[in-house]
Amino acid sequence: MLKILKRWAVLLAISAITLLAIRAYDSQRGQPLEPWHTYVPHELSVKATLKIAVDGNAVFRVQLLSDLGPHTLEDCILSL
Repeated sequence: MLKILKRWAVLLAISAITLLAIRAYDSQRGQPLEPWHTYVPHELSVKATLKIAVDGNAVFRVQLLSDLGPHTLEDCILSL
């Protein structure tokens, strides 16, 4: 029984390695990457990221409150 289990394990390992090798080869056969594939934008600083998050949240809240209408606007402001 152990001998059969070992053979299946070896067969499974060889199959996995073969499939991985085929996939790696296949990924290298394609067209070269275009510039838009490799462009990495400048990363924002922490301060700029927080500013965008705070401003975006404020805009979202104003839009949300204006969508609710005049009757529920006071209730929402009081619940904040």
